[in-house]
Amino acid sequence: LDPKNISAQRLIQANADMLKTGGTEPGDGKVEPQVVPDTSNQTIGKDLTLVMVTHCTGRLKKFEALSPPSNKLVTATYGSLLEVVGENVAACPKIMCYDHNPDGSLRDKQYARSLEAFSMEHRFELRTFQGVGLFNILNRIVPTVKSPYILFLEHDWLFRGSPIHILAIIEMMNNEPNINALRFNKRDNYLNGQDFLMNADAAPKRYPLMRTASYSNNPSIIRTDKLKNQWLPICEKALHRVSDKLGGSAFGVEEILFRKYVQDIRAQGFHKAHEKWGTYVFGRVGDEPRITHLGE
Repeated sequence: LDPKNISAQRLIQANADMLKTGGTEPGDGKVEPQVVPDTSNQTIGKDLTLVMVTHCTGRLKKFEALSPPSNKLVTATYGSLLEVVGENVAACPKIMCYDHNPDGSLRDKQYARSLEAFSMEHRFELRTFQGVGLFNILNRIVPTVKSPYILFLEHDWLFRGSPIHILAIIEMMNNEPNINALRFNKRDNYLNGQDFLMNADAAPKRYPLMRTASYSNNPSIIRTDKLKNQWLPICEKALHRVSDKLGGSAFGVEEILFRKYVQDIRAQGFHKAHEKWGTYVFGRVGDEPRITHLGE
C-alpha cells in the first residue's frame, strides 16, 4: 500500500484488542492456489470494476472505532482488499455508491464529506443515491459497467488469509464461462446456512472452488452480463410484487435470487440448476473463512 494511506493492517494494529472480538485473527486462512501464473506485468483495468456500496450505518457494536461518520470503515474494508487480493485492484475502475439518508441528518452530511475525501484519495467515482436500497443501486450502476466482471463489495468486510491472485481468478473466469459468481466465504467451507448444498468442483481450475446452491450479497466477483441481463431482471420482476420502498435496505437481491435458485434445484436437481446459475465459493472443503464481517 501507499505508505501515506491508512491500510487495514494499520487499523488492525491500532485497534488490536477491539478487532480480536470479531473472531479468528486475520491472516489465519490457509488457502493456497493450485497454479498461479506470473502476472506481475499485467493489469486488470479493463477486466474488473470494483463496485462498493455504503450507507451511514449506526454505531457499530464490536468495531465501534470504525463507525461512520468517519471513513474508517470503508478504509479498513478497501485496505484489507488490497492487502489480500492485491494492489492490482487499485488500477481498476472503482465506484463508491453512497445510499444517502433522504432525511439529511448531520451524521449523513458528515459521512458524505468523509466519503468525498476517501474517494478523492483512492480514485473512486462517488455516486450518491437518496435512500433507494441495494437493488435500485445495482440496477442503475451495473448497466454502466463496461468490464466483463464486477467485484461487488459492501462497506463492512475485512479480507483475511493468504494472498489471492486476482489476475489468476480473472484468467480462470475467462476460460470457464460457467463461473458466474465467485464468493469469498465468511464461514468455514462446510455445509451451513444457505450453502445447504455444496461440493468440490470436479473440473481442474487454477484455484480450487466449491459449487454452491446459494446466492449471496457477500463479497463476490460476478459476471457483469449475467447480473445485468438475467439476475437483476429476476429481482425487478419479483419486487413489483413486494414493495418499491426499499430505502436504505439491502433487501431485493440475494433473498430473491436464492429463492429462485432453490426453485430451480427442486425442479431440475442441483447439477442441472448449477449449470444454469454457476455460483461458487472460493477454496476447498473445510477451508477457513476469507472475510470477517465488521458491520451490524
